[in-house]
Amino acid sequence: MLAAHRGATVVAGFASAAYPTVDEAVTFLADLTAGPVAVAAYLLAPGLFHDQLWLSSGTWVSAPLGDHPAVADLIVERFRDAAGQLAGSREALAGVRCS
Repeated sequence: MLAAHRGATVVAGFASAAYPTVDEAVTFLADLTAGPVAVAAYLLAPGLFHDQLWLSSGTWVSAPLGDHPAVADLIVERFRDAAGQLAGSREALAGVRCS
């Protein structure tokens, strides 16, 4: 979705144990485009992983998503969905008799 929105090549890079690492992804894109590379941090808060992104070879690093209203709305939506599924499961189990 980010590639379509920006009209640019996007490569996932990981700040933890997965591959490619952020530096590997940045190097690949820099070689491909011969230009600067931005790192989009899909993290909720500052901390160890965001610090690692700042130390990466990216030219720019976005801020954590933090307290953006869209993040809060998504969390509430997921909570309501899960609560609804739990309530439905309890109602279904209420009608089951164990011998």
